[in-house]
Amino acid sequence: MTLMPLGSAESVTGMPDGVLAWTTTRADGSYGLGAVEPVGEVMERWARLQHGLAALRIERLATAHQVHGAAVERHDGGWRGWLRLRGVDGHVTKSPGTALAVTVADCTPVFVAHPGGAVAALQLTRGTATEAPIKPPPYEPATRDKDGLIAAAGLIEAVAENTLLGSPTSGTVAKVHVKVWDKVKAGDAILTLDDRDLRAQNAVQKAAVDAAAATAERAVDAARRWTGIKDSGAVSAADLLSYQMAAKEAQAKLALAQAQLDQTSVLLDRLVLRSPIAATVLQVGVRAGEFVAAGAKAPVVLGDITRLQIRCDVDEQLATRMREGLPAKGYLKGESSLAGGQDRSIALKFVRIEPFVIPKTSLTGASIERVDTRVLQVIYQFDRPTGRALFVGQQMDVYIDASQDAPGK
Repeated sequence: MTLMPLGSAESVTGMPDGVLAWTTTRADGSYGLGAVEPVGEVMERWARLQHGLAALRIERLATAHQVHGAAVERHDGGWRGWLRLRGVDGHVTKSPGTALAVTVADCTPVFVAHPGGAVAALQLTRGTATEAPIKPPPYEPATRDKDGLIAAAGLIEAVAENTLLGSPTSGTVAKVHVKVWDKVKAGDAILTLDDRDLRAQNAVQKAAVDAAAATAERAVDAARRWTGIKDSGAVSAADLLSYQMAAKEAQAKLALAQAQLDQTSVLLDRLVLRSPIAATVLQVGVRAGEFVAAGAKAPVVLGDITRLQIRCDVDEQLATRMREGLPAKGYLKGESSLAGGQDRSIALKFVRIEPFVIPKTSLTGASIERVDTRVLQVIYQFDRPTGRALFVGQQMDVYIDASQDAPGK
């Protein structure tokens, strides 16, 4: 059976009936997400490959990051989409409609087909009998049942969702009142901008208010005295009206001076940035003497880290499987599922699904990194594990169980 190329992949001949196989080379571009090529280009190659598989009614694609180990993952049916694993060097399945892929650098890809209907994709590490054996990983690789799971990745953030404290006005920083890890209450001063110009203006306006108040007091007193005279011939109606109008004008000037003073007082108060919440200072990106611009990058980040949550990025191809209340578990980036015989998973509690699909901006953790894929963001909360260091901004692998109805459904 002769197959058409699948994206940049070339078909492999001689496979048993019902088994399809392809290979790629670096000449057509890398498929490795850790390669030096732009992530967007790599993801586009994977997208073309998935599109070709879908045309062949293949609805599952399992891939793995090469670790030079001996772990092989078994895949059964019941899930759809792209599953990318860590800590395994091979896959095996008996489920029709399942594609298995291994990415290699210095190894040899191996296809295995069993007459009973099972197929496997493995990578064979090159070596000799004189070479030292590969040391096992410090922990057993993660072994989790992937049937019906949605794999996602996300960043840890404060439950109150990290507060980016920006300046409402431009100016030079006169004093920074906090440092990282400080705990602040709502209303506490965080930093103060240089207020010398406004304070001088404020002093002038206070003097103007005092002068206007004295003038208004004299004008009102004069109008009151002339209005109280009983002898109609002592003052004309025109003079009386003039005194009354002078009093009103003086009162209006006093109100204007007071308003200008109040405006300057508000501007002075805005030069002191205060915490809107009780929180921990997570980041301070400015020092005394530096200039901050209104609307620019927030110089201070606050968050209530007594409780944490994870903002998961679910690929839009899997978004239709998401439902409210689905259970999930998380694994800190770089940790295996077992360490010292203990389960390292973190139980997650569903909070909400964000109603808007957005471009993916977090792949390696850099907030400015953008790739040509879109994601549905799902929020889960969790209790801080005892005896383990967790930090806001840390990455976590999340597995959402979509194989069963959500609680209460």
